Amino acid sequence: MTITIDNIKTWRDWGMVLTPAKDKKPLTKNKVWSADWTEDDLLKADRIAVFHQPEKRNVKGANIMTVDFDCPKFIASAFSSMFPASFSMGKKDSTGAIRPTPTHIEYEIDPADKPRRKISYEGVIEVLTSTCSIIAGKDRHLIHNVKPLRLSKTQLEHVLQTVKVVNFMRELYLKFPEKGNRDEVYLRLAGALTKDTDLSTEMKEKMIDSMCYATKDLEINKRIKKVAYQEKQLEAGQEIAGIKSLCEILNVKNTSP
Repeated sequence: MTITIDNIKTWRDWGMVLTPAKDKKPLTKNKVWSADWTEDDLLKADRIAVFHQPEKRNVKGANIMTVDFDCPKFIASAFSSMFPASFSMGKKDSTGAIRPTPTHIEYEIDPADKPRRKISYEGVIEVLTSTCSIIAGKDRHLIHNVKPLRLSKTQLEHVLQTVKVVNFMRELYLKFPEKGNRDEVYLRLAGALTKDTDLSTEMKEKMIDSMCYATKDLEINKRIKKVAYQEKQLEAGQEIAGIKSLCEILNVKNTSP
């Protein structure tokens, strides 16, 4: 995307502390990361990054957390709709085509709520909080140019749980049948989410919808209805398939959410 002066001013108004970057690393002044850059400096940069912890740069600003779908085949990003809407961007794929789903979502969090450890699942979906993230330039394109959503502690916990859920869904996707017994797999998926998680109905339906999108399944409504069916079965005292059964039919490791 082309970096514009209007974007730079808007992002700064939102409290985002910006730095010019080359490749994935911020430029330095006297070999030290700096937040003291002019608008012209940023405008001329190949890329612009936002600092996660501006207080470490001795400046005031938004404390940013990035959900990074760093998946070469864009599998994880297919499930990005499961996250609360916020400032997000995407990348071009290997053919140069613009991908419609985010590869990075930026949130604002309270510094006291920052996760105490790095959250990374096989390097394909990560939560970044300690350095910076590229938000503009070269292969990046804006998807939602809105002020980063400030997460409450409860919302943050929900987002971190969703990261784990998306990793689980990606594992399922890799073994998902192209045809044949898909209906049975979706039935077991709906059952597993109902029996073995405390996810809301809305979240379970989003997971089914996202899997349909990722696998190019056109029978979306039919698949989503399996959530309500399995919930009714469980309420009626009927035995339904759980995550173990789902993992067995797909031959995947049980990394349940």
